[in-house]
Amino acid sequence: YPRLRYFFSAYFTNFWVDMYTDWYGVVRDFVRSETPEIVAEARSELLLLLADSEALSNLKRLVTRELGANIDPRGVGMGWEEWLKAVDEQLGK
Repeated sequence: YPRLRYFFSAYFTNFWVDMYTDWYGVVRDFVRSETPEIVAEARSELLLLLADSEALSNLKRLVTRELGANIDPRGVGMGWEEWLKAVDEQLGK
């Protein structure tokens, strides 16, 4: 998931909470800052991840360690799969 790794590691850094009021702002910034092709590729990879039953069994490790996102969606009242689906929805706007 190279585009998804880029999105998560470049935008959900250790400092995203200092730069944005919420995670929606991070996703909006990604959509505004990157080319439509990069956004589409990241979204496509996210949909592949969500369709992978093996990946779904360990989303926290995958998203934080392998893809580099510094977020815990439980802090915003969501589970990992629920949050990723919400990110997908925002990427599609």
